[in-house]
Amino acid sequence: MGIIVGQKEYFKGVNEIKYEGTESDNPLSYRYYDKDKVVLGKKMSEHFKFAVAYWHSFVNTGNDPFGSGTKNFPWSSSSDVIQRSYDKMDASFEFISKLGLEYFCFHDFDLVEESKSFNESEKRLSKIVEYGKKKLESSDIKVLWGTANLFSNPRYMNGAATNPNFDVVSYAGAQVKNAIDATIDKFDVLIIPDGYYGSIGNERSLNKIKSWIYKGGNLIAFEDAIKIFSDKEGFSVKTKKINDSKKEEVNFENISRNNIQNYLSGAIFKIKIDETHPLAFGYGSEYYSLKTSTSTYELLDYGFNVGKIESLNNNNIIGFVGDKVKNKFKNSLVFGHERIGGGNIIYFVDNIMFRSFWENGKMFLVNSIFYVN
Repeated sequence: MGIIVGQKEYFKGVNEIKYEGTESDNPLSYRYYDKDKVVLGKKMSEHFKFAVAYWHSFVNTGNDPFGSGTKNFPWSSSSDVIQRSYDKMDASFEFISKLGLEYFCFHDFDLVEESKSFNESEKRLSKIVEYGKKKLESSDIKVLWGTANLFSNPRYMNGAATNPNFDVVSYAGAQVKNAIDATIDKFDVLIIPDGYYGSIGNERSLNKIKSWIYKGGNLIAFEDAIKIFSDKEGFSVKTKKINDSKKEEVNFENISRNNIQNYLSGAIFKIKIDETHPLAFGYGSEYYSLKTSTSTYELLDYGFNVGKIESLNNNNIIGFVGDKVKNKFKNSLVFGHERIGGGNIIYFVDNIMFRSFWENGKMFLVNSIFYVN
């Protein structure tokens, strides 16, 4: 991979950084990282897929609680916001290529500054994405990951998908949708965390996602993100419903008692695992899963029910589960895998990474990314 320089060279006097060994006194050299050295059957560049983080390297001006930023970047000097984004991308590709690396990662508004208007922000993002696609096509540089920044703007001070203001939730969903549109063609794995995603579930977006999966994409959906695909044409996952046609009249004094019968505060369920499936690599035939929601799904008709709840008794549940909602969980999906064309979709009904302390589930995520293909 050669050095990529745009209309202007930003890092003058710096050539491509190369491996020179531990004896080198050149500060702009690799002393241990030899990208072509074979270790355990793979080149070091395959073991270590280093990526340049866009925000840290080209956006962050160094501000902190004790003062404003002091970094004045030459690629930020133009008075035109779009030109500034083009200059920043030129600088980034020059920097990455001079390091001899292959990957970079970014948030949506690392690429271009966000506007006060959503429509204007969307237009700006669209322009820099088109510019970036041309640079990617003419180089060996790739995107490791791209995502939406749902934390820096003050509108997200109370969260994004969990914000009590539905206007903010809708804004976050539209922002995520634009980030997916900008990046989906460059990735082979798409992870959608728990949350409400609004417009992602419309026909146009679903068709785009489905087409991407058919071409070999692997999609991983967590918790309420599964609702994007449930009961939709082309996807096997179906919402589980209780057929309760009998309505009972509840006296005022019994309202609380009645409501708690439909309540789940957080309980641990023993589930059956298909240990022959690659998603379950490293696990046995049983697994204890933390449930924090009453959302349930039918077992997949076309796919693999890797984790499921078959029976319900006091030996299989730890924690409080309301009597009326308990039966919903019987014969329900917990972990599922569906093949669509040349790709896959993984359904995690429960959060296997709950607050980063549910240690036993972490290997499921690793398996879903690297083994289910």
